Amino acid sequence: MPEIKEKGFPVRSILLSVFLLGCILGTALCFPCRMDAGEVTSQPTVLVIHSYHKGFQWTDILGETIISSIREKMPQADFVVEYMDTLRYYGPGYLFDLALIFRQKYGEMDFDLIICTDDEALKLIRYYGASLFPEVPVVFTSINDHSLTRKISGQDFTGIIKETPVKETVDLALSIHPDTETLLLLCDSSRICKENVQKFLSLGDHLPQQVKVVTLSNLTFQELRENLKTLPEKTTVLIIRFWKDSSGDIILPEELAGAFFKERKFPLYTSFRPLIAYEGFLGGVALSPEDLGNETGRLALSILQGEEPASIPVTRYSPGIALNYETITDLGIPADRIPKSAEMVNRPRNFWEKNRDFILLNILVAGMVMIFVTYLLANIHRRRRAEKELIREKEFMEQLFQNSPEGIVLLDNEDRVLRINREMCRMFKCHMETAVGVPINDLVAGGEMASEASELSSRALKGESLEVETLRKRSDGTFFPVSLL
Repeated sequence: MPEIKEKGFPVRSILLSVFLLGCILGTALCFPCRMDAGEVTSQPTVLVIHSYHKGFQWTDILGETIISSIREKMPQADFVVEYMDTLRYYGPGYLFDLALIFRQKYGEMDFDLIICTDDEALKLIRYYGASLFPEVPVVFTSINDHSLTRKISGQDFTGIIKETPVKETVDLALSIHPDTETLLLLCDSSRICKENVQKFLSLGDHLPQQVKVVTLSNLTFQELRENLKTLPEKTTVLIIRFWKDSSGDIILPEELAGAFFKERKFPLYTSFRPLIAYEGFLGGVALSPEDLGNETGRLALSILQGEEPASIPVTRYSPGIALNYETITDLGIPADRIPKSAEMVNRPRNFWEKNRDFILLNILVAGMVMIFVTYLLANIHRRRRAEKELIREKEFMEQLFQNSPEGIVLLDNEDRVLRINREMCRMFKCHMETAVGVPINDLVAGGEMASEASELSSRALKGESLEVETLRKRSDGTFFPVSLL
């Protein structure tokens, strides 16, 4: 009878499927796709959002310095860079439009850190960051509007704020130009710039009585040039911020320098370090993008290495004095008016700075030559000392040889005389000069003694020890007994 299988549900398969599904869900719950703020992958990805455009000097230097300072310690880091271009394009709804673009571009990406440079980038993250990049820590830098740095729930912020040092730069300018009669403050239409002017003017009568403060703002560049014609000769200018004029045109540093310095020779001050390198700008208490970039990079590194942003307080950037050496020279400013702590931009390099590497290389080579020469001199000294010792030793041995009471003769392999002492010459009545080179047996043995002498010489050459009593003949033909040893 054939075997009948009972039909039913595949219970074991169902249980196995449920078990595997539970494992997958459990893993997903325990290890969510997005990492915690303090947890960093071995190759972190950083989103850098710049408020301004690529090619704007401040942004370029600041961004390059941030990335290079991070890569120096974390070369495996990957960077995604965005430019908001708010100097040229900004208006109602612009941040919202950018947020929509960011959602399309980065909706599927996981970032370990976001870096915002300048105010508009931080505004974008404050308004839309929680939905675009939830739980991603944020480092901001170069922030003028300090209200933007207030904490927001769901976002981890820390960073660096700055203030445009208007009063500090004015104090510097008046100390260098004490005869100033008019102080011109130039500003664009931005709210931050106008607030800086109002803050400076609210300080009251801290300026010398003869100084009149004139403020120009929200002008076209042509209107600015026309206004400059009305200013008195003893005018000192501080450009607080003038990236673009009221018509929206971007103003280049060369254009500002041409209007103020080349046409009117006004001392031109600024608080932005990149501008000071341009011809015509004199200097200021300057905000340096390199310094800000390095500080921001160190701050970002600490977060990428696991430190919580909430544990890092917001810091304030402290600018330093920078002056343009070429402009100071053109204006003939006395050296005693220049602060000793000032960084001199465009200063010609002195002989040491120009040739430092060459000089150091030559010092190194000279040092090595000196060491080698010293070594050679020491060897020569040791050699000469050894030679003197050998000479003394030779003279001593010669004295022993010549003054020996026994007759001594030194022979070569052919039995010829190499050296002979005085006693030997006395015994055989021969001369030392004529004896050298003569076969010994011709000198001391002859005739019937020749065969005996030849045999003894042969035995001596073979290395036998001899102790023989015999006769030998002097040069005058007389015989006398000798002991051969």
